Amino acid sequence: KGLIDKEAFEHDWNSYIAKGHDQKFGVYFTWDKNNVTGSNESYDVLPVLAGQSGQKHVARTNGMGFARDKMVITSVNKNLELTAKWIDAQYAPLQSVQNNWGTYGDDKQQNIFELDQASNSLKHLPLNGTAPAELRQKTEVGGPLAILDSYYGKVTTMPDDAKWRLDLIKEYYVPYMSNDNNYPRVFMTQEDLDKIAHIEADMNDYIYRKRAEWIVNGNIDTEWDDYKKELEKYGLSDYLAIKQKYYDQYQANKN
Repeated sequence: KGLIDKEAFEHDWNSYIAKGHDQKFGVYFTWDKNNVTGSNESYDVLPVLAGQSGQKHVARTNGMGFARDKMVITSVNKNLELTAKWIDAQYAPLQSVQNNWGTYGDDKQQNIFELDQASNSLKHLPLNGTAPAELRQKTEVGGPLAILDSYYGKVTTMPDDAKWRLDLIKEYYVPYMSNDNNYPRVFMTQEDLDKIAHIEADMNDYIYRKRAEWIVNGNIDTEWDDYKKELEKYGLSDYLAIKQKYYDQYQANKN
């Protein structure tokens, strides 16, 4: 019916944003519509859709806020102590807030914060039409950081766009999240890491290719059994067994 953009699985981020600014999308995916179609009322949240059984289900998460790969000290480092102190300094509350969101006091470009001298805290400034992601990408450091719930109201403010998104999630999606746990960040042996990487290298390409084909052309019902057999050839059972082993270990250690 021509409802799917022929470039949906090919265009890059800049093309995606350009089409969004021109409001060429009927339905699209994003974390914040302000980053794609702008701050306007042209688009609204898509409620949870029911499956063929009538069930409404939302995955608990498709990402993780905790990462162990924000900083690496290489073997050629000549001053480990100073480097370690520098990394540690990134976790100071005021520094972490800037690493995560961006700057204050820069007289050459837009700032995301102003410094409240009285409370020694950073307050989010109005975006004045600038997309949140655009400003953050220009001014944030990234890297090692930690933003704790206790920081809000003391070290920094919660940005209006973040609160708006959280309110939408709680209203539209949380009621349909039936899972109690996320798959955690786990440590694996080098042998198992190599197995996972080897399986994913081929299996993920196949999964993404079939997903695109089914979205555009359909036929998922007639091809599903063969699809599962093909996944087994790539090593799906071994992949799941490794993942399950470390999940069980994590749960046992947690308790």
